[in-house]
Amino acid sequence: MHDIIIKNGTIIDGSGEPMYQADLAINNQKITKIGDLSQDNAKEIIDAKNLYISPGFIDISNRSDMSWQIFIDPTLEGLLHQGITTIIGGNVGSSLAPIYNKDMLLSAQKWIDVQKVNVNWQSMKNFLDVVESYNLSVNFGTLVGHSTLRRGLIGDDYRDLSKTEMKSLKKHIKESLKQGALGLSSGLAYVHGRSISEEELVEVGKLVKKYNGLHIVNTRYERDNFVKAVEEIIQIASQSGVRTHISHLKVIDKKNWAKMAEALEMIDIVNERGLNLSFDFYPYTHTGSVLYMFLPIWATEGGKKVMLSRLKNKEIYERIAKEMDKQGIDLSSARVFNKSYGSEFRNKTLGDLAKSHGKSVSKVVLDILLAYEGRAMILFESLSEENIIRKMQDKNSIITSNGSAYSKDKQESSHVIHPRSFGAFPRALGLYTRKKEVMSWEQVIHKSTGKVAEQLNLEKRGLIKENYFADINIFNLENIIDKATVENPMIYAKGIKHVIINGCMVVQDEKFIGTRSGQVLRRS
Repeated sequence: MHDIIIKNGTIIDGSGEPMYQADLAINNQKITKIGDLSQDNAKEIIDAKNLYISPGFIDISNRSDMSWQIFIDPTLEGLLHQGITTIIGGNVGSSLAPIYNKDMLLSAQKWIDVQKVNVNWQSMKNFLDVVESYNLSVNFGTLVGHSTLRRGLIGDDYRDLSKTEMKSLKKHIKESLKQGALGLSSGLAYVHGRSISEEELVEVGKLVKKYNGLHIVNTRYERDNFVKAVEEIIQIASQSGVRTHISHLKVIDKKNWAKMAEALEMIDIVNERGLNLSFDFYPYTHTGSVLYMFLPIWATEGGKKVMLSRLKNKEIYERIAKEMDKQGIDLSSARVFNKSYGSEFRNKTLGDLAKSHGKSVSKVVLDILLAYEGRAMILFESLSEENIIRKMQDKNSIITSNGSAYSKDKQESSHVIHPRSFGAFPRALGLYTRKKEVMSWEQVIHKSTGKVAEQLNLEKRGLIKENYFADINIFNLENIIDKATVENPMIYAKGIKHVIINGCMVVQDEKFIGTRSGQVLRRS
């Protein structure tokens, strides 16, 4: 007798191949049989008539670790209603392990107040063991953060590593990979990551390749020098030979939007020549961006401390404000969001704050950066709908939320959250696949499951296949849709009827039933 039989459904198996009708059986966490199971018995039978069965979605860029949500609320309910069954942390150069000194945790300060959290681990193994003890509802794997390791070696310094420091960096990367990290992430767009040279990136990439890990990098620039930044990643991937992935590929500001087509063409060409380079994107025109990224590049060079010292100088402060005004990026509609901020910022735009303080938007930006020591993020509509469609249709793309997990009943209603944290995958399915017919159902599922598992080298996950782990979504193709908006972001998506994780029912009839059957995934 089987544990579970799912019968009468249509399977979209995650490979990109055409959907087909079949039953499937689950036993001891695995999919054990696919076919006509009308004569088989099970402890539980799920009738999936008029429903579709897919692998659970794998979110390659998730911030639930850096926002501390995996510890605050291990149910991670907002992810479950999206059909997310696996999340990958440690992105954009910042991971929660290893943590050998207080400086290493500073790479998390973009998302949390590091003074208010307790860390009771040091190594990657310690960290993964602690996460495992929390019994998350979803599977969790992590990368090791390049900037986290660099901070442990040189603090806030903005420079190349010495030979001794480079040796130590590689030692920590090697140890973390051996202890289960899925790869390395490098956050080149952020202040501390901007000092990382191409030579260093190539060297660490070669080490990651040796352990069959993935190197995830975000572009150094997302505006005027966007194409140059993509070229840099291509060069690094070519020289190191490591499987490489670009995190949340995007280009900001209308005058730069046309550059995306050129970047995608470059990626396609080098992949045809044998490179293995993929990228992810989230299906929204709003970004969740670190505020200092809108300053002139020279103003952030040298690291956060140097940037803040510049802002404290009245003449330099005025110069930066004037240059921001000349850049022509209108930030007046942007909203500040960080959990630690006071009520002054809630439900207010930068334009509202500028008006109430009698200042320009640029000066309000600088004042916020000074008040919160550079730790500020904004929700800002700055991306092109055409580019979302272009990326979605590109064969090298992967879908992600780039968000964090929240439960709508456990958050302050006035807390500013990007809607992607509640709706990214259903939005890709409902809006772009069903309504806009941008791509086929098989393609969108592949970009959310099988292709992701392949890049991350996750063993026996990402496909509906016999002897694979039973991470499964059962959804209604006709009504799956995101409900979260910028104005009201904490609304669960609709249409994900059942979610099974490691063979256990977690969501039943669109309701979380309390099961927390996620596993910690370690590099094999």
